[in-house]
Amino acid sequence: MITITHIKGAKAAKDYYSQHISPGDYYGKDSAEMKGVWHGKGAAMLRLSGEVSPEDFYKLCDNIDPRTGGRLTARTDDDRRVLSDITLHAPKSVTLALEMGSPTGQGDDRVLTAMQESTRETMAEIEASVQTRVRRNGADNDRQTGNIIWAEHVHRTARPVDGSPDPQLHIHATVLNATFDAAEQKWKAIQLGEIVRDKGYYQAAFHARLAGKLKNLGYGIEKDGNSFRLAGIDRATVEKFSRRTAIIEAEAERLGVDDPAQKSTLGRRTREKKGKARRHGRVARAMGQAPDA
Repeated sequence: MITITHIKGAKAAKDYYSQHISPGDYYGKDSAEMKGVWHGKGAAMLRLSGEVSPEDFYKLCDNIDPRTGGRLTARTDDDRRVLSDITLHAPKSVTLALEMGSPTGQGDDRVLTAMQESTRETMAEIEASVQTRVRRNGADNDRQTGNIIWAEHVHRTARPVDGSPDPQLHIHATVLNATFDAAEQKWKAIQLGEIVRDKGYYQAAFHARLAGKLKNLGYGIEKDGNSFRLAGIDRATVEKFSRRTAIIEAEAERLGVDDPAQKSTLGRRTREKKGKARRHGRVARAMGQAPDA
C-alpha cells in the first residue's frame, strides 16, 4: 500500500519529522527504525548524500539551501506545503518473513533489501514524472523537471496498541517541496497533482516490484485483493500481528466508513505515540526468543 501525506508549515514539518519519521537516536540493525538516507537527483544537486541529519532536514523545512544558507525557493509563506510523505507499506506477511522468516524464527534480512530496492525503484519512477508550475510570461502550464529531494526512513513497527507495537515494515519516502527547473535555472515548488492522481498505478508498480524480488528469493506469491501475500504464512498469524488494522476497521464499521482515504484518516486519529523499544517484543515473544516483559 502507498499513502501520501502533505504537511504545511515549517514547524508542522519539523514536528512530523521528529515525532513520526525519525523518533530518537536508538538506531541499529535490530531497531524498529533505521538511520535516514538521502536520495534523488535534487538531493545530489544540493550535495546531500548518505545519512540524513536533522540539521539539513530542518534547513530544507525552513526553505534554506543547506549549501549556502540562502533561500531555496521563492515562496516562504507560513502555510506553504513543506513536504509530502509518501509511505510504502509491505504486506503483513512480508513483514513477518523479515522478522521470523526461517523455521527457526530467525529473520530474513533479504526481505528488507527487497523492500528498499522496490521503494527506491518506485521513487525513481515518481521522480522522473515530477513537474513544476510555469507561470512566466503569461504561461499557465506544468513542466517536467525530473528531480526531487527525498529522505528514506525504514520503520519496522506499526503504531503501538496498549503500549506495544506490532511488526509492520514500511518506508517513509519524504519528499521536500523543491525541484530544480532547468529552463528557468532556479528551484521551485513541486507540482504533485499527477503523482497523487496516479497513486494507484505507483502502488501496483511497487507491489509488482516487491513481489517479483521476493519470488526470486524463493518465496511463493499469492494474490490478495489489490496486493499479494506470501504463501506459507497463514491468515491467523497475520491477524495476530495486525491489531492496528483491527482497531481501524472496527472504528470504520462503527462510523459507516468504507472509503480507503477516510480509513487512513481514522488511522491517524486512533494511533498512539511511538515508544522507543529497541526490539520487536511481540514478535520475539511469539517465537519464543524473549521472555515476557
